[in-house]
Amino acid sequence: MSESPVPAPTATPPVRPCSATGCTGAAVLQWQRLATDAELTAITLASEETTARIAVFGCDQHALDLESAARLHNADCPWPAPCTCAGVVA
Repeated sequence: MSESPVPAPTATPPVRPCSATGCTGAAVLQWQRLATDAELTAITLASEETTARIAVFGCDQHALDLESAARLHNADCPWPAPCTCAGVVA
């Protein structure tokens, strides 16, 4: 008698919420920005580091375009208002 193989469960990444204030949508895109001074006080940095990068998540309504998401944004990026810093740091 031969038994049917049991399919392996598929790994699903965790659903991240959109970072826009008040939005409960699921994120479809992630990008990075520099940490604010307030955030830096809560982060332990290596001795040679002076800043950190923070992950930002956007739903289909609040995501940046792919070209902008590929860049590091300023700590004070006005997203989800139109981003004016996408070309500042590559």
